[in-house]
Amino acid sequence: MLIFKFGKKLKLINFLFWTALDSLQSVFMAFILGRFIAAATKANLTMFLQNSVIAVIGFLIFCGVSLLQVNAETRYVADANLEIKQIMITELLAEAPEKKLISANISFMTNDLKQLETNGIKAEMGIATNLLTFVFALVASLTYDIWTTLAFFVGSLVPLLISNLTQGRISSRGKEWSQANAGFTNRLKDVLTGQRTIRTYQAEANLGRKLLGQGAQLEHNLRRMNLTIGVANTLAYTVAMLTAMTFPFGVGVYRIILGALSLASFVSVMQLSNSVTNPLMAIVGANNQRQTVKEIQARVLTAKQNQARRAEEQAEANHAAAISDFHDLRLSQLAVTVDQHELFSQLDVKIAAGEKVLLTAPSGFGKSTLLAVLQDELVPSAGNYTFNGHPIADYSPTTVEEQFAWISQQPFAFDDTIKFNLTLGREFSVDQLQQALTNAGLAQFSTSEGLNYQVGENGQNLSGGELQRLEIARAQLYDRPIILADEATSSLDQQTAEQIHQLFMASQQTLIEVAHQVPDAHLKDYDQIIRLDQVTVHP
Repeated sequence: MLIFKFGKKLKLINFLFWTALDSLQSVFMAFILGRFIAAATKANLTMFLQNSVIAVIGFLIFCGVSLLQVNAETRYVADANLEIKQIMITELLAEAPEKKLISANISFMTNDLKQLETNGIKAEMGIATNLLTFVFALVASLTYDIWTTLAFFVGSLVPLLISNLTQGRISSRGKEWSQANAGFTNRLKDVLTGQRTIRTYQAEANLGRKLLGQGAQLEHNLRRMNLTIGVANTLAYTVAMLTAMTFPFGVGVYRIILGALSLASFVSVMQLSNSVTNPLMAIVGANNQRQTVKEIQARVLTAKQNQARRAEEQAEANHAAAISDFHDLRLSQLAVTVDQHELFSQLDVKIAAGEKVLLTAPSGFGKSTLLAVLQDELVPSAGNYTFNGHPIADYSPTTVEEQFAWISQQPFAFDDTIKFNLTLGREFSVDQLQQALTNAGLAQFSTSEGLNYQVGENGQNLSGGELQRLEIARAQLYDRPIILADEATSSLDQQTAEQIHQLFMASQQTLIEVAHQVPDAHLKDYDQIIRLDQVTVHP
């Protein structure tokens, strides 16, 4: 069960403790009703008054217990949700970029995890609550009359069989809904992102119909899931009324007629029977809900296992080879295949520390892909990659990552300050920040006010050139041995691009730059020019 896998165990124990006490309320209610019936049949006013006082005090105490139980429940749910989110955030950040499906992951982190909370964690907490109520009620009921109680108990087991027969169908419906939800979220993201294009070409009606169509499919799948659950619950409820209410009630009346059971005891058993039958029915319903999130649950549990495995691998990596200084890297007979398309075949490259290397070729020859290989983000299909003479596999992923700074051809900024976008949360001195900004041509942001400037969602408060220079400033700030620059000056004006080029050339760092078009005057500045369209063998 999820509740035993996530959240702090002390908070779970606290929840179960107060839930157990709260579950005794049904036993107390049966006790009070039995005494009231006894007082009425005996016409005993003293007994009636005493019972009234006990009832008032008891229910006030149980009110306090219920409040503490609700507090314990909400605290545990929040804690479990936070742990699940932490696991999934860690998993998403650990995935290789080419595997990331942004819309699907957004849908999972918002809609699916909320579904997991409602139909998973809370459903299981409901099962635990109802199970405790059932046990206490059953034990108390047996003290009044064993045969009537057994009739209620046996009759209540029949609906559970109905639930087992419908679990597979409910799980299937839940999977269909989750897939439809991811598709709708993906389409909605596209529509919101491409609004300008949609308006420019008057495609509102077409895109609106597509979005509405997927919305209709989502609602259809949700309806089918809820209908399946509703049918299963209705069948179970109908059977319960026959086997768990009508039959046991008849047994109790028959025993009263025989004189084997008093009316007061029968009323107590009837009251407790609600806490035997109803919890079982609630367990059936909650278990049906759990079936709708089995796939979501499996993904979270897999992520948790992956996190534990990576922790072990990281511990082992602490004893792996270290890189004190970068000397050289080499690709030998390298082949890379992406989506069944071979980009490189028999590629040989050697780059020494401090060299300035230009990778150039027309679009489609894998320039950016090669950078991903160098960062160990993409595994070659054949050939060798060595770093300082050692196979790249000898190093931990963290060790490799620490060797590279990366400047993307599609700059991205977090919806935060200039300072955060530079440092990504690490500590640097103000002098270091100001120097990096100045070197990248962003001296206007080097003041205290400038560092705290909000760049906005997707960097909307900055120009394209400023965004690109912000990435360049980050690469300067982190001062990694190797700079991977993917079309680093494509969004800059000629003068600024020239300044950045001279900055790269004057640096002691190794530069591996991808560029589609380079001024002829700059070609002499590079130690190597690798034309991928000439060295790559295509089938």
